[in-house]
Amino acid sequence: GALALLGKGLGYIPTPTRDNIDLRLDMKLVTNKILNYSNRVLSGETGLPNISNLPAKLRRKNYSTAKPSNEQAVNTAVDTMRRELDIKLKTAGSPPKPTNLSSSEIKGLKWLEQRIKDGTIAITKADKGGATLIIDPDLIKQRTLEKLENQELYEKLDCDPTQQLYEKLFKHWVQGKEEGLILARDAKEVMGVSDNTRADQTEPTNRPSTLPHYRPGQPYFYPAFKIHKLKKEELIPGAKPPARLITALHEGASRRPDVFLADKYLRQLERDFCEDLLIDNRDALVWLDNINNTLDTELKSNIKAFTFDYKALYDSLSPHLTLQALKVAMEEKRPEWSAKFKEWLIRSVELSYESSIGKFNGEWYRQKRGVPTATLR
Repeated sequence: GALALLGKGLGYIPTPTRDNIDLRLDMKLVTNKILNYSNRVLSGETGLPNISNLPAKLRRKNYSTAKPSNEQAVNTAVDTMRRELDIKLKTAGSPPKPTNLSSSEIKGLKWLEQRIKDGTIAITKADKGGATLIIDPDLIKQRTLEKLENQELYEKLDCDPTQQLYEKLFKHWVQGKEEGLILARDAKEVMGVSDNTRADQTEPTNRPSTLPHYRPGQPYFYPAFKIHKLKKEELIPGAKPPARLITALHEGASRRPDVFLADKYLRQLERDFCEDLLIDNRDALVWLDNINNTLDTELKSNIKAFTFDYKALYDSLSPHLTLQALKVAMEEKRPEWSAKFKEWLIRSVELSYESSIGKFNGEWYRQKRGVPTATLR
């Protein structure tokens, strides 16, 4: 049962139970849209509504109650929708739902939960291919410490530097706002830089928001096991595949600016700068499939295919060279960007590298060499 369940993939969701709070919040989002649209129409507004410039990963749902409509019929309809949903949730019990797990899979799920709780197994995903792995938790710790205790790659820190890094990033964004390099709206939505004016009404306070989603959490490390490096006969119970270390930065100090800058500036810059290069394996296969029609016979007869791989690719990359590549890309593909903005963007990437820290086993570490293999969910 456990193996059958894992065979469905780690993203498989057993039949969820109904969450009344979520249903009420979803209804509030719907009725808020109705009220906002009504107010826009009645006020004569045209065009698209004021939509957030934030990437989807950074957007947050706003459950505050929208301003009532000037049309009473709209307010009545909204109140009726909310009231009828509340009545249904209070009077109707949760209907029985057919489970999407067999009886053996349910037993397997309970078995997996108990073994994970006992610390006898861990479930993770392979580095490539998405295979589901049942791993000894001690192997996770071993592979992680092998990297972290390599003094050429990582240094152990005396204390948690997260708040200090966050404050440095915040000041950098305030500077960008004050110099007109970034919009005040972006500084507010990404880093929580206040645009409220001082008491004398002369200039904004630029104070940090107290809302929790602007504050960094706790980044950590975990290994991604490279089972593709093992031979077929080596893929047996108890195998100990090599691993690469990933820094989970989705709670890190630079997570919000990293996601925003990648979405607004860097991702398209990368595509434009590397437009003549193959992106990945799929891109290479598409190119190979097309050359039969695009290249002449003589040229095709002289093509020799070969492959090569990097050992510890991310550990081998030089942060200095990646910054140089960024500078060249901006000079060639973004001549309209000002020199000051380019400097600000370069500094943003430098601060992102500095923020590549994480916690493991109660200790804090920072990467010394290479660039981080990170996740920013």
